[in-house]
Amino acid sequence: AALGENMLVFGCRTSRDDFLYAGEIRDMVENKTLSHLVTAFSREVKGQRPYVQHRVRERAGDILRLLDAGGHLYVCGLTAMAKDVKTALAQGMVELRGVKGAEAE
Repeated sequence: AALGENMLVFGCRTSRDDFLYAGEIRDMVENKTLSHLVTAFSREVKGQRPYVQHRVRERAGDILRLLDAGGHLYVCGLTAMAKDVKTALAQGMVELRGVKGAEAE
C-alpha cells in the first residue's frame, strides 16, 4: 500500500556523532518511503544553534500543506523541545493563516 506524503524533522547535536540511523533514514528518502527530511544539527556550525523548533518554524507552510493533505509529520529530538515545536507550529498557523493564538494551539 502506498504511504502518504510525510516529513521527518530530526534534531541532534552533530551529524557525525548523533545522527542515529542516518544511513537508514537516507535510504528511506532515496526509496521515497520518507518524502521529506529536515535536519537541525545544533553544534555543527560555530555560533549557530538551529534546533528542531527553528526548522519547524522555517518550514511551517510546507508542514501545514502536508497535514492538510492528510500527510504525516514526524519529529525526532529531545523531549524537552516538544513545547517549543508546538509553539512554532501554532505561530505558523497564526502568521500564515490568520488563526487566532488560542485557536492555533
